[in-house]
Amino acid sequence: MGFKKTGRVTLLIAIVAIAFCLFISREVYRRTRSTARFDFESGDFSGWIKRFAASDSGKIVSKPIRRGRYAARFELRAGDDTGDGIRAEVKEMYCAPLGRAQLRP
Repeated sequence: MGFKKTGRVTLLIAIVAIAFCLFISREVYRRTRSTARFDFESGDFSGWIKRFAASDSGKIVSKPIRRGRYAARFELRAGDDTGDGIRAEVKEMYCAPLGRAQLRP
């Protein structure tokens, strides 16, 4: 009979410990998580790696916009060439895999 009671107490302690650890880990995550926004609301291309064929191939505009205050406008003209093709593109600088935050230099 004593073994059953000891087993129940051990199980109860284990459940309380697991619940406590889950609560703490959730709080740590909530306080330390960071997010990256990939938009143009800074009014410039900060946070983006740019590759433009010409200096005016990409610019930040306030009209037309879909949402927010700014949008990016990309424009290519005849003869615009980066040496690797005709391009006007941006790419996020963090290169984070989906589901994980990871910064690369």
